[in-house]
Amino acid sequence: MKSTNPIGNTQFFVRFFIASLFVFVIIYLMVFVVRYKWIDDWVLASVNQTANTTITHFMRFITFYGNHSFLVPANLLMIVVLLYYKQKKWATANAIAALAGVGLMSMLKKILARPRPSHPLVEGISNFSFPSGHAMMSLLFYGMLILLCLQFLNNKAYKTVAIFLLVTIILLIGFSRLWLRVHFITDVLAGYAIGLCWLSVSLLLSEKIWSRK
Repeated sequence: MKSTNPIGNTQFFVRFFIASLFVFVIIYLMVFVVRYKWIDDWVLASVNQTANTTITHFMRFITFYGNHSFLVPANLLMIVVLLYYKQKKWATANAIAALAGVGLMSMLKKILARPRPSHPLVEGISNFSFPSGHAMMSLLFYGMLILLCLQFLNNKAYKTVAIFLLVTIILLIGFSRLWLRVHFITDVLAGYAIGLCWLSVSLLLSEKIWSRK
């Protein structure tokens, strides 16, 4: 793992931050100001029409990989590995994304206080719905892995396969939250948007911190 280059094009991540924040604001306005619910109700009804036990078991399995029980040790392991290979910028970015990301997600949930869908297929969930924490935190973790693949994988075939699998995992985790009726589609899309936004901020902050040293 050899790379002494900057984390990435700063202007690209600035634009990415602005674009993803814009999307998040649009979804927020649609949900909390306009109170447009048709898309949420239609998606939940469509998913529920195809529900079956086998797929539900699979979705419970998939959703685990967006849960803090998996992501906390996975992020810690990633930070350790990056530090071992002397990739301090990337380790810092990952730490900012994971640690501060949890705080940002919790704060947004408490402030916006959106109730979850009725009749969930998962028990014991007591926090609010918007944005989806699974969508946000999985985007931060697997999104960071995608960036690491782009930075360090030289074999084009391996890089393509790895990125495809990581994108698939991100999308499946989001879909699992709909299937299990613990989120609306707008929760999931907002989670992805704020995840992209915070991932960009984390990379920009890390680059700024280490460029001064």
